Amino acid sequence: MRNFFSDQCELLDIVVQYNPTIISLNELGTNVPDKIIKQRLFSYNIFSNKGTNSHGGVVLTVDKKLNTIQLKLDQLNIVAVQIILKNQIYAIVSIYSPPNETLSLQIMSSLTNTFRNIIIVGDLNAKHPNCDCTTINHNGKIHAEWLDKNDMYAIQNPGVKTSLRSDTTIDLLIITPTISLSQCITLSYTGSNHLPIYIELNSIILQASFYAISTSNVHRIPIHLFLD
Repeated sequence: MRNFFSDQCELLDIVVQYNPTIISLNELGTNVPDKIIKQRLFSYNIFSNKGTNSHGGVVLTVDKKLNTIQLKLDQLNIVAVQIILKNQIYAIVSIYSPPNETLSLQIMSSLTNTFRNIIIVGDLNAKHPNCDCTTINHNGKIHAEWLDKNDMYAIQNPGVKTSLRSDTTIDLLIITPTISLSQCITLSYTGSNHLPIYIELNSIILQASFYAISTSNVHRIPIHLFLD
């Protein structure tokens, strides 16, 4: 986001239109207290972490219907939660990597020691041809090398332009092969200098009682994520 306070109306409009289950926010433009975000997104649990610059860090919001626990990570610019859905455990991670700082890969690597189902989203500021970028920067180089060594992860949105300042894909969706992606599209909202991304996953089974349906049934219901 360019600024949470100036862009909040656009954010709320996206929430109303798309009703995402999980929202990832990077770069709030300033440090925004959790209580302010909770007032705006009152149907979500809020999980946040500070950043290393003045741009506001990272936030994950998760529908209160889901059983969610924040993971304890001793690192700025990253927030992660564990979501338990029936008999499966998922790690959802939001990362912001400032362009003048080296992308930290240690936590992303360590997650595979604990979780099979991992979803990583965020503004990694990593430019590389494996994202269909025409240029390469340092973060893109080390991120590409890391992906080559970690076949548990794959980028799901190469070539999806997310920056309004250049023809690059710097906001990435990275998942493990245990998760199936239904769609990944950018939305035509331009309040931020990045296009928001709407993601739908179709391989996650939710207990139907979460949605006030008969508890005797189990339905396959898509999980939606929104990345800004």
